[in-house]
Amino acid sequence: MIRLLFRWQFWALILLNHTGVLFAREDLPQSNKEAKIQRLSLVQDTLILTHKEDILYFSIRAFAPQGLKNITIEFLSPSREKRIIQNYPIESNKNSKLVLGHITFTKKSEKGVWTIDRIIINCTNGKKVVVAREMLEIQNFSTTILVLGKGRRY
Repeated sequence: MIRLLFRWQFWALILLNHTGVLFAREDLPQSNKEAKIQRLSLVQDTLILTHKEDILYFSIRAFAPQGLKNITIEFLSPSREKRIIQNYPIESNKNSKLVLGHITFTKKSEKGVWTIDRIIINCTNGKKVVVAREMLEIQNFSTTILVLGKGRRY
């Protein structure tokens, strides 16, 4: 019986890891009770800086059963020394929201592969859920944008 229970817990954790949500064994969830990212889309995967300012557009659909307060997205530079942080307040107490956002890059922006490092969901009840890049990638969301200078060089 103990071996069977251990195998069930082990497989439950593997399945949860595969879906991108990690929980302790005693907290096996019902999927509709946790705040999560339902969709993440970058409009392009490469941005060539040819103007004074070039813009990367993206969309995020987040869900929180308690209601959403705001969503924060953090981009990390190729050198990992700079962050671009954007906060998007949710004006109504909805539990699911599609956020359309953008990040502005200038000609002086660091060239190379920028990554979405994490997305933070703040709920109306004060709970904060941090979704790391690794969890986004497990859900097959694209988390990188290649930023090139004029002439397509780094």
